Amino acid sequence: MLNGSFGKLHGWLIGAAVLGAVVVYILFVRSHWMPTPNAALEKYVCPDKQTVIYYHHHATTLKIETPQGVRVGDMHYNDIDWGDYELAATALGVRPPRVIQYGDIKSVRLGGGQFDNVECPRESPEQ
Repeated sequence: MLNGSFGKLHGWLIGAAVLGAVVVYILFVRSHWMPTPNAALEKYVCPDKQTVIYYHHHATTLKIETPQGVRVGDMHYNDIDWGDYELAATALGVRPPRVIQYGDIKSVRLGGGQFDNVECPRESPEQ
């Protein structure tokens, strides 16, 4: 009898451990360290009021709009890869940022190009 109930308890403990590991993976690892390619990009308007950055902290892309054009860059942690940087600069009419120095729900601070230390506040949904 003791042997049978120990086996059931052992099975429940293993099941609970596996379930706990899955929950930790989903809630912590995926949300903190793994990029979310389909995250909705938030709109941030730069101080010149003509440059708009579409960004989300966990997204794998970033989009920039200027009066001259639009470009999408790939995000690698906080670095922005525009592919051919000179081509992106020509299409946008400005030298695009190379890095996100800081980003949250309120603002995004850019670095590099013509955006060194430029902070762009998020446009509120009501606007």
